[in-house]
Amino acid sequence: MEFWYSKDEKKIEEYKYLIMLDLQKEELEKLAREDKEIRLFMEELERVNKDPEFRIYITEEEDKEFIRNTELKQVKKEGISQGILQGEKQTSIEIAKKLIALNMPIEQIMDVTKLSEEEIEKLT
Repeated sequence: MEFWYSKDEKKIEEYKYLIMLDLQKEELEKLAREDKEIRLFMEELERVNKDPEFRIYITEEEDKEFIRNTELKQVKKEGISQGILQGEKQTSIEIAKKLIALNMPIEQIMDVTKLSEEEIEKLT
């Protein structure tokens, strides 16, 4: 929701389907005017919510738990991605240190490790 309220358009686009689960009706209608898929989803959601058989299918508590689990899975996925990136960065630093010790030119070290010249100079 912080992306929605911060008006971070890139993050809103990325997480719009998750964000819409927690929006007030007026906010959701605004988002639906801007996105055909969300508008269609809202129409289907309204249809399902009017269906008495569906309304007893899931409790509010179960719905909140499903939403929480979805959010936790997304956060876990993002955490894993960040961990991988940090691990790759650490590996690049270790490789750069070894290449520096071999007196390899900085340009070549940059090419091999994808580190910036500034990052490599900090290692020397």
